[in-house]
Amino acid sequence: MSKNIIFDRLGAQVQVAHDGHPEDSSRLDTLLSRLEDEGFTVKFTIDDDPLKWQLDGNKLFISTTRQFTGIEHSNVFAGTNFSYVSAFENGHVANELKDIQDWLLKGNSILYFTNHNAFDRETGPYWPVNDIQLAATFGITLSFAAFTGSNNNLNMTVNPSAPAEIIDGVKSVIAFDSGGICTKFKAPNLRSTVLVPFPEDCRDTSILGYDKDDFAFAVLFEVGNTGGKIIFMGHSGIVGNDDTTTPSPGQIGKGDNLRFIMNCINFLTKDIEG
Repeated sequence: MSKNIIFDRLGAQVQVAHDGHPEDSSRLDTLLSRLEDEGFTVKFTIDDDPLKWQLDGNKLFISTTRQFTGIEHSNVFAGTNFSYVSAFENGHVANELKDIQDWLLKGNSILYFTNHNAFDRETGPYWPVNDIQLAATFGITLSFAAFTGSNNNLNMTVNPSAPAEIIDGVKSVIAFDSGGICTKFKAPNLRSTVLVPFPEDCRDTSILGYDKDDFAFAVLFEVGNTGGKIIFMGHSGIVGNDDTTTPSPGQIGKGDNLRFIMNCINFLTKDIEG
């Protein structure tokens, strides 16, 4: 098993931990401590270096949403889009979407948490527009849905047919809402497995009227025949410490969220068999 993980420095939850209010500097402490305890080596991307070079030597790329927000007073910094045209960075040609795609097709993996969504008529959209770019390069669709359940929380159970390593010890996954979640049937050239379906009592609050049966909170996609894998998972706030509140209350201690996230990480970093 490769133990090298690199986090996206431009992910919203990472930005909050590194650059946010002092009271939120512990945003990722629980997750990072568990990764250390299990022997993982964790790095963060550097803004000024081409991403291609930084991915080399790592098995897993984790992004906690390149969140876009037009809300000026928000404590969450506006994320940045993935570079999708050749551009010079420090004298080198950069194309992040192609670099990520090429790296994943070598048998590496991505764990991507999308942002939670809303539509505020005064301040504008709050959608996963940057996350959508990366998903689309693999033929995966993220949509502008915003599912939530009773008491403004999603209390979900795992798919019993999901890989055993991912659902082991996981009875419930709890999230504030869905994030920019995946449409199940929009990746015809990929093998996909729903990990966490939506509960019966959830509803779309996006004003767009999506049907929950066309979506899932967490989905595993297998890319090509080299072992490359992607898990897209809703609401990035589930990685946050429970005692932090920006950009939303952290939920890593709710239900079996931490166990589920670590199971996903261990699954995505295991060596290819055979």
